[in-house]
Amino acid sequence: MRSSGFSDAVVDEMRERGNSISEWISSTTGLKTGKVLDLGCGPGFFSIPLASADYDVVGIDYSYEMVARATENASRTGVQPVFMRMDAQNMTFADESFDLIVSRDVLWNLEYPEKAYSEILRVLKPGGKALISDGNYYLHLYDPDFSRPERKYYSDNKHERFNKDNVDFGIIERLAVDLPLSKVRRPQWDIDTVREMGGSIEVISTRTDGDVVRNFVVLVTKEASS
Repeated sequence: MRSSGFSDAVVDEMRERGNSISEWISSTTGLKTGKVLDLGCGPGFFSIPLASADYDVVGIDYSYEMVARATENASRTGVQPVFMRMDAQNMTFADESFDLIVSRDVLWNLEYPEKAYSEILRVLKPGGKALISDGNYYLHLYDPDFSRPERKYYSDNKHERFNKDNVDFGIIERLAVDLPLSKVRRPQWDIDTVREMGGSIEVISTRTDGDVVRNFVVLVTKEASS
């Protein structure tokens, strides 16, 4: 339902940020080249800039519509990442297939996010890295210390401004009630989960509201001896 407006918002963001997306990934991870998996690629926010910077990019998304939008957006840009429909919790790639995995606002959507982390570590090459951007978007449903964002937080949101199909965003909240990551504080959950699986993880950045984290970026590394 959201694919059209979501794609327009992402294309606008890519237009605004230009080369800074791939430059940020390169400088943060230290990887200037290699095979990259865009996990939950949506309409191509990471895939297209990385392909433009000559990375070898594969993007996966569970939504057929998002895969179609990503393919169209990449074609207009003149790059050709490989896009395919796939479940991040049960990927069909061989072990140790990728040097780098990138993901934005995906894990919070999943029914079994710990499986996604397990798969991320499985398909990374030894020494490979995963740059994960996510947030505590619906923790206010369960945690009394985590208040609902003010209306201005939503009105400034690019996705709401590009909601040309008038999709009811309340649907997302009703789905989020049953999602496991709506109930835990992150990135502590991510830190504990990755370390239990034998990977290393560091928090790159956080955006806080008072004492709680709204958004964060973590960098996961698969140990070379794993």
